[in-house]
Amino acid sequence: MGDARFDAAHFRILFRCGGDCAPGRSGSLPWSDPAMASASLSVWSALAYLAFFGTVLGFIWYYQGIKAIGATKVGGLNINFVPVSAIIFGSVISMSP
Repeated sequence: MGDARFDAAHFRILFRCGGDCAPGRSGSLPWSDPAMASASLSVWSALAYLAFFGTVLGFIWYYQGIKAIGATKVGGLNINFVPVSAIIFGSVISMSP
């Protein structure tokens, strides 16, 4: 934190998330959907987990990587690492061969 570009990215994420859930938007509020209104705590926990670990931590670590080793190296790591890790985690989580 403390870098103006880094802080600006966080504010963009927060305002975007807030804007998507604002009343009157085409998507409306997620909990106003009848299917989501009756969703269990485990469903809401899974959504919170995906939002935090998939988005918040992902952006923070991505920008910290850019700051530490530069955009070119982070881009190269991202292009090569994401597909491989997605296949590995997907097979582990879904327990498929």
